[in-house]
Parts: sequence; C-alpha cells; structure tokens
Amino acid sequence: MQFNLPLALEINSDKARSELIIAPILVEIKKRLPERMSLFSGREFNVDPARGLSGYCDFLTLPIARTACHRIPSNRLG
Repeated sequence: MQFNLPLALEINSDKARSELIIAPILVEIKKRLPERMSLFSGREFNVDPARGLSGYCDFLTLPIARTACHRIPSNRLG
C-alpha cells in the first residue's frame, strides 16, 4: 500500500483508485476471511431500473452463506 496509494493519487482517476487502493484491501480481507466473504467485481446488479438503480458495480461483497444462489433478490441483501 505504501507504493499503491501515492501512485493512485498521482494518476487521479476512479479506475486507478479502484485498482490500486480498494481492490488490494478487499483481497486482503478475503484472504483473512476466506469462508465468510464472497467478492465480486464488475458484475451487473439491477436493483430497480425504473429508479435508475441498475448497472455494473465496481465491487460487491457478500457473506458467504448468501452466495450459494446467485439470484437472491436485491432487497434481501444486507
């Protein structure tokens, strides 16, 4: 992180911050909690398209117990 953080801030884009700061943190959490957390990246997540709540999320984390079925209604997450 000592190298990634200054580089991400220098590049100054959402993509750089996502790849250089956020992703390594989430990967480290996943390493420490391998059986408790699922990590998804770049998945389509349409909650309520009529209200503009649709599209691709950068990252999505879920408790592992809720990832057995990929068709969980979005209002039941969390």
